[in-house]
Amino acid sequence: MKVRARRAVSPILASLIIITISALSGWIVYNILLSAQGEDVKIWVEGASIARDITGIATLTCTVKNVGSKPIISLVLKVGGETLPFPNVSPSRPLAPGQSASIVADLEGSFIAGESYRITVIARSKDGSDVAYATTAMAVGGGSPVWSPPESGSQEGGQQTIYLFLDDFSSGLSGWALWGESDGFSIEIDSHGKPAPCLHVYGRGRLGAAVGASKTVEVGRAAGSAIIVFDFNALARRDERAFPGNLWVRLEADGSTVLDELVYDAKSAGSGWKSRQLTVSLSRAPRKLTLIFYMVVESTKTQEFWVDNVGLAISS
Repeated sequence: MKVRARRAVSPILASLIIITISALSGWIVYNILLSAQGEDVKIWVEGASIARDITGIATLTCTVKNVGSKPIISLVLKVGGETLPFPNVSPSRPLAPGQSASIVADLEGSFIAGESYRITVIARSKDGSDVAYATTAMAVGGGSPVWSPPESGSQEGGQQTIYLFLDDFSSGLSGWALWGESDGFSIEIDSHGKPAPCLHVYGRGRLGAAVGASKTVEVGRAAGSAIIVFDFNALARRDERAFPGNLWVRLEADGSTVLDELVYDAKSAGSGWKSRQLTVSLSRAPRKLTLIFYMVVESTKTQEFWVDNVGLAISS
């Protein structure tokens, strides 16, 4: 039998071959991963809620984050047969990777408290790639009843009750005006109230500045001790509606502050409308009351709040 001799590969050459193969494999894997990442259009629904108020109106609030690697030029939400585009996302204003966008909208359909509803968010990138994300949100009911004022001077429980106003902003600002360090801020009537329309204060200002809206009314015939009751719905945002903000309410009686309370807390309020009813007892009925809603500027971007169905009454 003839045995053929085989020439062994040099150890040095073998090492060079292994290094070359490893480097080439690494380069190929890197480019595959880079290519896959570049094609990613990914979103994450950070929060979604449906809040149903005492009048039966359901308000949807949803926040979506771009967790992919491409800018998103369109975000559309579908729920209960309705299609709702995110107002702050467009080809001229894309949602960059790492950024979040929110939508707050009153829904047309009937949403029952305690029932869960499917929510689908569809995102599109500049190259036309789409991705859909589905989740569910339970409709919850809440909020204090918003009263309709009877005749001023009516008797309730042996006390004289004076209903000073109930503002639903259907007739404009109704005497509300900017308050505080308002440079860079505006006040207007907006379309997504509880129900629409509502009061909207928005803008950019000095960090730490207090700015908001106020209304002053004459009390009139009240005498002796007094109990002041007021209802309202509120919503606050900062950083172009992406994150909940903070909102305070202040009540002044004849120029003196009798209430100054945080009513919308970014850490606990969630991301939707919140209804409140506050009561203040005074040993002496005032002649004049000033109601103030205000926020403290905590962002260099747009900060804003909305209020609706603001009612004020005094019993003495």
